This record gives sequence, C-alpha cells and structure tokens, in this order.
Amino acid sequence: MNKGSSTSQTIQQAIPEIMQQWEVRALKEVSATYGQSSLFLRNSLPNLLESIASLLLTDQPSAEQLSINAAEMLQFSKAHGRGRAEISVYLMSQVMTEYQILRQVLFEVLDQRASLTPSELNVILNSLEQAMNTAATEFAATLKEIYDMFTLSIAHDLKTPIASIQAGVQLLHRIPEASFTIPLTERLAKQTQQMTDLVNLILETSQLQGKENFHFSLSELDLVPIARDLVEDMKLVYGDRFLITSKESIIGFWNSDYLRRMLENLVHNAVRFGLPESLVTISIQQDQDNTLIEVHNIGEPISLEDQKQLFTMHRRLSLAADQKGWGLGLPLVKGIVKALQGSIRVISDADKGTRFIVEIPNHRVYSLRSG
Repeated sequence: MNKGSSTSQTIQQAIPEIMQQWEVRALKEVSATYGQSSLFLRNSLPNLLESIASLLLTDQPSAEQLSINAAEMLQFSKAHGRGRAEISVYLMSQVMTEYQILRQVLFEVLDQRASLTPSELNVILNSLEQAMNTAATEFAATLKEIYDMFTLSIAHDLKTPIASIQAGVQLLHRIPEASFTIPLTERLAKQTQQMTDLVNLILETSQLQGKENFHFSLSELDLVPIARDLVEDMKLVYGDRFLITSKESIIGFWNSDYLRRMLENLVHNAVRFGLPESLVTISIQQDQDNTLIEVHNIGEPISLEDQKQLFTMHRRLSLAADQKGWGLGLPLVKGIVKALQGSIRVISDADKGTRFIVEIPNHRVYSLRSG
C-alpha cells in the first residue's frame, strides 16, 4: 500500500469523527447554525472529504483524475453554497468560517493518525481552498437570484394598487362632488394601505437577512385589544369568520406594532390556506411567566416536508403553488418571535387542522435582538 492510499483510507475512516467535531464547533462559532438539523448542517461536506480522499489514492494523480475530482468538488461545494444562501440567516463570512473549521478539524485529526507528505498537504489545502471559493461564489450567485426574483415580484404587485390609485384620483378631480366619491376614497385608502404594507415588508425583510437585528422599544401593553382591532380589520376584507378566545386582559412587556405584525401574518396565513369561509380561531392564554398565542384553521394539512421549510425565506409550500406572495410572512413571524425570545411551532393534520403556536415571555429586562 502506497502512502497516498494510506492517507486516503485514514480520511475515509475518520469522516464520521471529523464531521462530529466540525458540527460541535460550527454550532458554537457560527450563529446561523442555530436551530438547523444535523443533516442540513453537514450538507455535502462528507462528500467533499470523500472526494479529497479519492484524490489522495495515488501519489501523483493524472490529469484525468484531477479533472474528475475537480468536477465532483465543484458539484458538492456549489450545493453547499446554494443551500446556505437559501437560509436567510446565513452570511458569506459564516460560510467561509464553516470551511475554515473543516480545515482545522481535518488537520487536527490527521495529525493524530497520519504523517502527511508535502504533496498530500498541498493537495488537501488546494482542494479545500477551491471548495471554499466555489461555495462562496455560488452563495453570492444564489442570493442575487433570490433578490432579483423578490424585486420583480414586488414591482409587479405594486403596479395594480398604483394604477388603481391613479385612476381614482383622476375621477375625483373630474367629478369631485359625485355620489361615488365616498366609496371610491375608501377603496383608495385600502390600496394605499396595501402599498404601505408592501414597503414595510421590504424594510422588515432586510432585517431578516442578517444585516441587522430587530430593535424595538418595549412597553407594558394589553394584547387583547390589539387582537380584537386586527380581527375587525380582517372582517372588512374576509367577512365574519374570526373568533378570539381569551381572558379580558393579557398584559405583557412587548412592542405593540411588531406584536400586531406577527399576529396579522399568522391570521392572514390561516385565511389563505384554510378552507373558504371556514372559522379562524385566535386563542390567547397566559400564566405567570409566558403568553401562549395559537392561530388555528381548518384546511389541507401541511406536510412534514413543508413544515421543515415553513420559516425559510422565499420558500413556498407545495400547497401554495397557486397562491400569490413572496414567502416572507412566516420568516418575519419567526424573526419577531425570536427577538422577543420566544418560540414558535406548528401542528397540522387532516382531522384537526393546522395550529401555529407562539410562546413569548411576559417580561424581559435585557435587550432584544433577532440574531
């Protein structure tokens, strides 16, 4: 057995240990790994190590072997970079850190088990550098695709309310005292609010991209009037199909604007994916430490596969193929809940419907942040 074969086998045998140590360090050093599954975190990195091990099978790989190996590493690294870009909390620097951790762990393990030749050291270093550069390039390209799609969608959907407002204003100028001016102005107000919501959505989404944390002031407030006011607004659009179950008062130390935004997105989501005219229930409970908010609808259940992607930026559910939207509502909800240092989960089945359950502490005395 030549030296290259020995080193190759050492790497292959050590892959489980390398990935275990890598994951432990990544969870500590890369904040974006929080809440991600082990399978997702490891992604294509084990395959990358297999590819490096394959390249070390011979002391002097041929040009053909190098070409095949380079193509494999390109594929694995591109998959890693694209997967990271599709998770909104990842930054380019964090992707680079993951590869740096992999390199450090790999050499720490090899130092205990093998003595590398200069040639082997060069192959490993060059392979990891190429993989990191490829992943970074794919990460950047994927982000551009996402933002391009997002911008086009927003621009397209802004055209309708803008055109409606322009037409309405022209009519008001022509016949300012006509009997239809009152309902027309009401429609214009609603369209203007729709545009305002879109602008707010863009601004809030920028916070979810990891560029900055959610920062908002806190004050003691009652959640029940916020929920009731939201439901009254929803009734104007969707009819009397909402039910609130709660005590008369739910007091906590929160931010009213973001709390309403969170609840609004959950209720709107329940309306979109529930059966037409079915009841949407908002249940609010509170104990000494926490408040539990539950939004329930009856409709097609969310599959386990879709549940894994619910709070991922720009991901659309399989049952939402014919729905309009940008895949931002639930990630925004998660960002707000996280900033409030709470938790969110979903329970969905065909018999009992779908429940989104948010639990937030009643009081916090230290600063809040989404990251």
